[in-house]
Amino acid sequence: MNQPEYLSDPVLLLELRILLEDYFRFYDGELDEWEILAVEQEFRLDDEFPFKPDMIKRHRTTGKVLVVDHKFLYNFYSDSAIEIMPQLAKYVGALRKIGFRVDGAEYNMLRHRKNATQKFKRVEVTFTDKKIDTFLKEQKIVAEKIREFRKLSLDEWRASVYRTASSFNCQHCSFLALCSTDLNGYNGRDLLVRTSYEPNTYGYLSDVEGEIIE
Repeated sequence: MNQPEYLSDPVLLLELRILLEDYFRFYDGELDEWEILAVEQEFRLDDEFPFKPDMIKRHRTTGKVLVVDHKFLYNFYSDSAIEIMPQLAKYVGALRKIGFRVDGAEYNMLRHRKNATQKFKRVEVTFTDKKIDTFLKEQKIVAEKIREFRKLSLDEWRASVYRTASSFNCQHCSFLALCSTDLNGYNGRDLLVRTSYEPNTYGYLSDVEGEIIE
């Protein structure tokens, strides 16, 4: 499989190195304050929701446990965007349901925009029981739909779904090249899948003919 494009861009790699060196200097000594409990560890809530938080940490003094999501961003998330984002709420709720103590969550944001006056920002987030319950119920609905789709042949699957296109969503989508290839009927789709995408490793889509990428 071809390496990602950013690995062959020396300017981007240099910028990334500088950003990370600045980051570790900025947060120097935090391991004296926080204990790392897990990094990229896979968990499962039943068979419907496998998930892999970036990190789980515990404060050495207070015992507070936070689920952390690392984000490389051009702009930091706004407070209003964070308010409605489901990922960390689902992580917190699922971990609690399988027996882990989790007190909250944190977005660890690194801004890669040139000449940014503030490069790093951490936002701690807590969730109401209602919000967690709503997001987990929605996750269950999606999982049930996926399970029904998996009973279909690939042709039946393709015939039963439709694309939702918008300039805001599509310009940032990781599957834009694949979607455009399908939409225009160009040759080379299979080659594009093999060279530019990796199958998910969580298990719930891994047996769908290797063509459906999470």
